[in-house]
Amino acid sequence: MIPDEIPRQGMTREQDKVLAKALEMWGVDAQVRQTLEELSELQLAFLKWWRNPTDDNSHNIIEELADVKVMVRQMELVFGAPEVQQVVAQKIDRLETKYMKPEGSV
Repeated sequence: MIPDEIPRQGMTREQDKVLAKALEMWGVDAQVRQTLEELSELQLAFLKWWRNPTDDNSHNIIEELADVKVMVRQMELVFGAPEVQQVVAQKIDRLETKYMKPEGSV
């Protein structure tokens, strides 16, 4: 299920095997729902931080970012990590072109 050519994105092959096993055990539908839940929790963590940035809630943001990263990696395995990486590269190139122009250039 995990071809060698899939970019690791910070995950080891062994970690990808664990994520693939989770997909097999719980199924794609359940993991998509879990991804949505984790994304919502991250959104709430950011909103709490935004409302009161002096609170030490950065640990909660880190926890939720990690949860989202795990779930997003599973979604990459489901929907095609190489294709996702191609689009990410295109978006970063576009960002570089749009926002990283030398000052004074048009």
